[in-house]
Amino acid sequence: KGGRLAATAYPATVLTLVLSDIIGDPLDLIASGPTVPDDGSGWDDACRLVEEYGLNAGGNHELPQAVLDMLQMGKDGKLDDTPKSTHPAFTASEETKSLSETILVGNNYAAVMAAAEEAEKMGYNPVVLGTRIDGEASCVAGSYISMAEMLSRQRDDMNVKYPIGILPVALIAGGE
Repeated sequence: KGGRLAATAYPATVLTLVLSDIIGDPLDLIASGPTVPDDGSGWDDACRLVEEYGLNAGGNHELPQAVLDMLQMGKDGKLDDTPKSTHPAFTASEETKSLSETILVGNNYAAVMAAAEEAEKMGYNPVVLGTRIDGEASCVAGSYISMAEMLSRQRDDMNVKYPIGILPVALIAGGE
C-alpha cells in the first residue's frame, strides 16, 4: 500500500494495469496505490486525524494502544513512511525512464459507455445518468426508483408530457 510494492520491487521494473472503481481515478487511492508514490500523506497526517476524531488515548473512540504507539514511532522517525516520488523506484533520469509505470485500463466512464453500447445493440434506448454518481446507496437508489416510476407511468400513458427517454429505455449509471 502507498507505493510500498514498487519500492520493495526496486530495482525491478514494475508495470501496473489498473481498473478503477473510484470517481476521478486517483491512482494513489485505487487499491491504496501499491505501485504509486504517496506524496499526499504521512505520519503527521495520521496523528492529526487521530486527535481530530478523538481516537487518541482517552478519546471518545480510542484506538488500541499498539496502534497509537506505532503512529508515535512513525512520527518520531523510528518507522519508515510510505515511499514518496523521490524514491528511486519512481524517479526518472535523462538516460532512464521511471522503473514503475501505471496504466489506467478501465474505469466507471468506460464501463458505463460499454453498457450503453450493449444496451443499444439489444434494442434499448440508453439513457446515461452519469459516471460520477456519489452518495449514500439508499439516497441514490431513491432517485433511481423515482426515474423507474416515471418510466412506468410513461409506459402506461403514452401522452406523458416530458418523458425520460423513448421506450424501451435502459437507465445506466456509474459511480461509487
